[in-house]
Amino acid sequence: MVFDISSSTNPVYFANNDSSGSSYGTSLGGGLSTTGIYGLAISNNYLYVGKSSNSTACSQTAGSASGCELMVFNAIPSATLSGTMTGTSDFNNLTITGIATMSDNASTTNLTIATSSTLTAPSYLTIAGDLSNYGTYTHNNGTVILSGTSQDLVSPATTTFYNLTKSVSLDDTLTFTVGGTYVTEGELTLTGTAGNRLSLRSSSTTGEWYIDPQATTTVSYLDVQDSNNINVTTINCTTGCLDSDRNTNWTFNDPVNFVSTDDYHFYVGQATTTLDTITITKSSGVSDIVSANDMRITIATTTSNFRFETTNTTLTFGGTASGKVDSTVSYENAGATLVINVTSDFVNEDTLTISGIQVGSFNSVATSSGYLTLYTSGSISGTAVATDTKNIHITGSVNISNHTLDQVDNQFSFQNKNDEAMFAFNLSPSSENATVTDMVITLSGIQEVTSDEISDFKLYRDLDSDGALSGGDELLNDGGILTINGQHGAITFSTDFLATSTADYVVTFDTNDIDRGDSFVVSLSTSGVTAIGLTSTYSSYIVSSTVSNIQHERHGVGAGGSSGRIGDDAPAGNGIVTGGEEGGGGGVGEEEDGENIAHDPNFIKPSATGDIDNEWTNPSNALNSDGSYATAGSAALKQSYNGFSFGIPGGNTILGIEVKVDASGSTANGTIDVALSWDGGSSYTTGKATPTLSGTDIVYSVGGNGDTWGRSWTATEFNPTNFRLRVTANPSSNTLRLDALEVRVYHQSTGGGGGGGGGI
Repeated sequence: MVFDISSSTNPVYFANNDSSGSSYGTSLGGGLSTTGIYGLAISNNYLYVGKSSNSTACSQTAGSASGCELMVFNAIPSATLSGTMTGTSDFNNLTITGIATMSDNASTTNLTIATSSTLTAPSYLTIAGDLSNYGTYTHNNGTVILSGTSQDLVSPATTTFYNLTKSVSLDDTLTFTVGGTYVTEGELTLTGTAGNRLSLRSSSTTGEWYIDPQATTTVSYLDVQDSNNINVTTINCTTGCLDSDRNTNWTFNDPVNFVSTDDYHFYVGQATTTLDTITITKSSGVSDIVSANDMRITIATTTSNFRFETTNTTLTFGGTASGKVDSTVSYENAGATLVINVTSDFVNEDTLTISGIQVGSFNSVATSSGYLTLYTSGSISGTAVATDTKNIHITGSVNISNHTLDQVDNQFSFQNKNDEAMFAFNLSPSSENATVTDMVITLSGIQEVTSDEISDFKLYRDLDSDGALSGGDELLNDGGILTINGQHGAITFSTDFLATSTADYVVTFDTNDIDRGDSFVVSLSTSGVTAIGLTSTYSSYIVSSTVSNIQHERHGVGAGGSSGRIGDDAPAGNGIVTGGEEGGGGGVGEEEDGENIAHDPNFIKPSATGDIDNEWTNPSNALNSDGSYATAGSAALKQSYNGFSFGIPGGNTILGIEVKVDASGSTANGTIDVALSWDGGSSYTTGKATPTLSGTDIVYSVGGNGDTWGRSWTATEFNPTNFRLRVTANPSSNTLRLDALEVRVYHQSTGGGGGGGGGI
């Protein structure tokens, strides 16, 4: 109710003498219960204001100069409040009953808008207490500043602000009416400070409150609960904010950043393995990591059936917080929870890296991705402070191995062939059936073969395991695509097929006018198979590929005579040409194209390096003869090379091994030892040294036809899993430079006789 105070009725005096003030209430129908300065009462649409200057004035005789005088003002239906209404002239508790407009800025403690009443706000309205809106609040494009502590915004229905601001420097709480809706059409500003959050809460923990910021939001260092943002635009609270649950259409920064290097992919039955490094970063001002509460990393076992390796109690910690945790860890919940003992409190932006966490017991396929979660409260009850952003998948596996009859024979000859089995292998799915979606058969070391000479590529399931195409075999794909790029190529099959059990497979194609010297090596690596598990609906884990390669080659005439077909006696030759003795150098020769190894389809290059020994500088430079070098300046430095694709038919006799070494020294000194491994790098032959290196590149040869490097070899020892070549540096006050390596294996079918021709 608004009263006109520009003039008043004649002063009214009480006729009786009453220092207690009881007559005020009696005469005015109640409501005036105090004596002295500024007593107020409202009755019958009049406002009564006590004008007495002291508390004893009412003891005077009515009508005397300082008697109990009241000023009486008439009520009016609508009025404008103007003048100074801030500072020392602000309101104490203001209740609007009726219609009022504030034309000047105002301040008050509590502000109540009564039912069926309206307040039109000024440009700035500061409220230090509670705002209770039971009527209508008209914002008039003004700003409401909430300046008090522990304030309530009471709004059973909807309150629409233009700008609403509350900023605190100490922990504080702003409470919203459960079910109430708070709209801002201008700017919503709700901020705390680092270490001092503004908490936004519902008046009831059983229901949510609604917020609708329709323009700009400025939010930081908030602790939010039960808030439903009904605007289409998400509120992004990413600076020091805490999600205390049951919030809708808000995004928050993780109070602790908890992340692994990459997604995890495990398979059922996999051996214990080590996780990638995990990094934990404490965000500014939120979620304390303190010595009173250890950290816990837990596996979401409902979606990921595996466990931490509980015998592994020592981890490696790094980062700025590495000295704030104990390197000895423990485990809870049958290995599902890793406990890290925090010895000192973390400070803002502290980072902790964790290496060496081991996991195992991969017992079943997961139907969805899992994750790791982090707790800092001393237990795993309640809400995790962070969830690792990387997914965990546990799938079945597919193993690639040799066909039951091993590999097919060399099929290149003067004869044209149709639907000839050119490559054979075995696939074995485990723990779940798998849909093979792509298969890429690799062609390497291609010499002179063109797309006109090979065609009609097909993939069959070899149901009778005979290593050849027969009537009962199942055609899986008759549209293989051939690509050739220089010495490299591939045959790609992209029609899906289902693998449900261990089975043999063959790849067939036609040959047409294969010329002498035409050759390539056919192989299948783990990267060549793509499969999707039927249960996990995720990529199957391709465990290994131990399938032997096969080199198809139509032989030319060798230096010592041509090679005979399998089963015939080999033609006479000049005998076996010997290479260097063990510990000594082989023949030295400059290749026809100068400092680089000349092209020879019988010699095979490595495709990888460093899986066993990795001590030279830039070792991959020696994968090609191109004038870029792997180097070593210290004695006894070792470097291993692998990925040779020989394709030697199973059962062939190994006659000798020759290695070409394209090398030099920064000065004309030093040697390089070469040794060969047949068991994946566990054992090596006695090394053979080059002669003293020149200051310019020369291609040196060690070993040769008839030199088996001190042991008896089998064809399977030359597959990519088993065969390794290792070089060892022997510098002499200089730097050794290795440009390239190539290896030739001399071999023949057991059906042929002795001869001196080229390798078969």
